[in-house]
Amino acid sequence: MRRRTQHSVRGGAVASSPWIVVSAGVIVMMVLMVVAFCSAQGRGPDADGYFGSADSTVSLPALPPSEGEPPRTPEVVAPTPPPPVVPGLSPRSTDLEVAPEPPTETAVPPPPPSPVPSPAESTQPSRPSARATTPPARRSPVTGTYQLMNSYGDAFIAEVRLANTGSRAEEWRTRLVFPQGRLVTAWVESAEQGRAEMTGSVFSYTGGAELAPGAAVSLRFHLERTGSTTRPVTCTVNGADCVGF
Repeated sequence: MRRRTQHSVRGGAVASSPWIVVSAGVIVMMVLMVVAFCSAQGRGPDADGYFGSADSTVSLPALPPSEGEPPRTPEVVAPTPPPPVVPGLSPRSTDLEVAPEPPTETAVPPPPPSPVPSPAESTQPSRPSARATTPPARRSPVTGTYQLMNSYGDAFIAEVRLANTGSRAEEWRTRLVFPQGRLVTAWVESAEQGRAEMTGSVFSYTGGAELAPGAAVSLRFHLERTGSTTRPVTCTVNGADCVGF
């Protein structure tokens, strides 16, 4: 009998205080909303597969109706959608990703145009360079023949017979080289005299007049201190060798 009295007292208190039930329902609903919001904010890349999609709704349990009130339909609370993803931002970071600037291309100046030859230069044939050629030396027509006239121990008298075989008058110069000796005198027989020189052992004589074509003269000279030598080492007339020595 006492138990029945206690149960009847509790049921009457609940029935007489409906706001207690409503307050409890509101508190439960708020707790569920907080739990749903935290789960939506803290989910990772795979949270949709684990907790469900973002568009899914969470249904709240219906509260027991109080006495004298019609039954209530449970309210459906949609979770708050996550903020939209901005390109260049990660879901957990607000730092902007700056794209690298493209490399600056340095302008390279074009090569200078090659010179175009003028029509006069292109049509004019190249000429070979002129080379200075030395004409061959002219051979003198004056010849010389050496001959010993007299010998005196370490002295002697000799002559060079000069003849012009050309067709015009020619100048002449005689040059003789001896091993040793000293010039005493020199002269030209029956002709104009010239100039005699003795430098060391070299005797030279330059004619005082041109030798006419076909003419001949004799150059004679006296040398001493020659020892036993009466023949020259070399004898030339106008650069050509003499004969007879």
